[in-house]
Amino acid sequence: EKITKIVADQMGIDPKHIQPETPLRDELGADSLDSVEITIALEDEFDVEISVDVEQGMRTVRDAARRIAEHALYTSA
Repeated sequence: EKITKIVADQMGIDPKHIQPETPLRDELGADSLDSVEITIALEDEFDVEISVDVEQGMRTVRDAARRIAEHALYTSA
């Protein structure tokens, strides 16, 4: 839910229009600047650092959640 809200806020759309499999670029029209802004907002919210490789793998909201969870587990070990 937090990720959906962040994406919706950054893209200026209603969170109801975002599903876990919603493609960030194709369906929401996120460009590279939007992707960077979403990444920064996610880093701030979840207190993690997201590498460029991880960012590029975040194609959907579900991908973002999965990558953040994996990263958080990896950095806390």
